[in-house]
Amino acid sequence: PLTLACLYSIFGTSFWVGKIFNVILSTISMLYLYKTAKLFFSGAVSNLALAIFAFSPLSICYTSILGSETLFQTLLMLIMYSLFSKKNSDFFIRVGGKPKYPFLLLIRKT
Repeated sequence: PLTLACLYSIFGTSFWVGKIFNVILSTISMLYLYKTAKLFFSGAVSNLALAIFAFSPLSICYTSILGSETLFQTLLMLIMYSLFSKKNSDFFIRVGGKPKYPFLLLIRKT
């Protein structure tokens, strides 16, 4: 709700503001899913994982819902990529503190 409030205060209260934001977040999430899969598998397997995620009915449904699921999913993919890649491995550990990633609870509690 806070993210949508910030978006609406900047871009206006149009219904399409939230929809476009969710599409952008879903695209970023797919990019980091591909990059994470590419760290462990070949390009063909990464493309298959991307296709399964992109055409999954749940992914399509959650992109069209104005909720916190897409934001949570994008941040989770970003965290997974940063943990598994060698260059950014300690950034989210420093931000998250001892209990790992408590800021995700602020976005999605259940």
